[in-house]
Amino acid sequence: MHPDRRRDRNEDPVGRRYLEWVTGLGCLICCLEEWRRFFRGEMELPPRTRFGSEAAHIGGKFSAKAPNRYAAPLCTLHHRAGKCSQEVLKMDFFDRFKLDWSTIRARLWIAFLCQDIADETGVCKVVAAR
Repeated sequence: MHPDRRRDRNEDPVGRRYLEWVTGLGCLICCLEEWRRFFRGEMELPPRTRFGSEAAHIGGKFSAKAPNRYAAPLCTLHHRAGKCSQEVLKMDFFDRFKLDWSTIRARLWIAFLCQDIADETGVCKVVAAR
């Protein structure tokens, strides 16, 4: 069994903090253009929302839910309630919207970690150094 799945996801304090952070971000689909700019490096921070999103676990295999650090923000409609939701379409969801889930996971995780190493202006030192 994969080490991330051996222990209960609720025992991972960093994963729980990440989920809380993700739910404050804008939906990947509703804010698609802003997210594309973020993924291209044109925005330092991902789009935020005042309505909140759900933490959709992406990239799990063999019907196992992915670890918390593999969560991405989706509104209720795009996560589980709509005909074109991630829970209905599964991995085809990302193809439909021309999104690369591995890039999404990596960029979100880096942005989350950069919160703790941002300088006084709020700019991530890791991102600013590239």
